[in-house]
Amino acid sequence: MEYKTYLARKRLKKLVICGHVNIPYGTAVTNEGGVLMWNGKPVCATTSQDAFDFFSQNDDGRGRERGELVSAILIKLAKQDQQKERWGRVWEDPLCRKYKRPEHEDFWIWNYDFYNAPVEDLRYILKLVEGWRNDGVSVALLAWDSRPDCGGVQVPSHPDQAQCG
Repeated sequence: MEYKTYLARKRLKKLVICGHVNIPYGTAVTNEGGVLMWNGKPVCATTSQDAFDFFSQNDDGRGRERGELVSAILIKLAKQDQQKERWGRVWEDPLCRKYKRPEHEDFWIWNYDFYNAPVEDLRYILKLVEGWRNDGVSVALLAWDSRPDCGGVQVPSHPDQAQCG
């Protein structure tokens, strides 16, 4: 699918097709024949790494949210702590596999569709890499909280879960 509008999901300050640019976060650009255009000048191809790294499609009006989710997923997967476990969940998940480039069997590279995925899919993937299963139950270890007001019970260590006290 070819999308028409994109938003900068982070500042793009570098040399691109038309020369050096400084495109602020949230700036709208258009797709003209597979090339993202800013102020009538070509920036990059829609399938280029620069497009993946700096822009999110916005045809559905959810480009800002999409960009934030893509960034959060990539940042979380890059963290060294529990990296093997997070990537293991990605490799095993059927939804995630549809966003993997098939030409690389032994390592993961996100495909074009990932960077343009429905927001609901990206939310699911973020929860997955954060350690939450589809049913909302944490797959991470529970933290033991022995504060008197908690009664010495186990409470989930994720802020979305109910906290005692």
